[in-house]
Amino acid sequence: MTTYLVPAGSLPFWEERLQQHGIATVATERFSEASLLFEDPDGLVVELVARPSSKQTRWVIPGITEHEAIVGFAGATLLSKAPDETVRLLTELFGFERVAEDEEWIRLKGSADYGNVIDVKKTILPNGVPGTGTVHHIAWRVTDGDHYPTWQDAIFDLGLRPTEVKERNYFRSVYFHDAGRILHELATDVPGFTVDESVDTLGETLRLPPWLEADRDKIVRTLPAITIPRGEHI
Repeated sequence: MTTYLVPAGSLPFWEERLQQHGIATVATERFSEASLLFEDPDGLVVELVARPSSKQTRWVIPGITEHEAIVGFAGATLLSKAPDETVRLLTELFGFERVAEDEEWIRLKGSADYGNVIDVKKTILPNGVPGTGTVHHIAWRVTDGDHYPTWQDAIFDLGLRPTEVKERNYFRSVYFHDAGRILHELATDVPGFTVDESVDTLGETLRLPPWLEADRDKIVRTLPAITIPRGEHI
């Protein structure tokens, strides 16, 4: 489950806005934090959590002010086939701190200001089926990939098998499964998504890496048309 961070006190606004768009919501609470759960059109569960943060987005659209706008990722919920092993990976390899636990969840926290909270469910659920409504993997940021050999060695030392470095045109990646069958990606910040378009026009047209250009027509035919209101930087 993907979790987005919204400003404290903004959940009533989001509950009303989602319901106005015909999206059912479920109010819940985890570790004394209020949140809203809902499904996207593909059945993917999304969570909005109200959590204090020093960050505040400056991008808004009509009807949403900086007091309600999504700040960014709040974190993620992981459903592992071996929860203790997943927690061990996140603490020993990635440096997360185990900060809370109840009968259902283990909460881990990183050092960043936001996007730093991972909740691991203690209940072992049936295997997921790849496809719409599921999350393929969780990605972690690395700066430039210069330390990939060190990461790969550390992953091997845990008895896991990292991939070679994958070239993704906008970034580079290394993947591996943990013992709980969760797929992790270590993705670089560089070169970034401005290698072939400017920040001002980012996302307005479909950009593809060179090796997929030959399939552009086929890819475009599979994509639904979307309309996104242009934001305003305040």
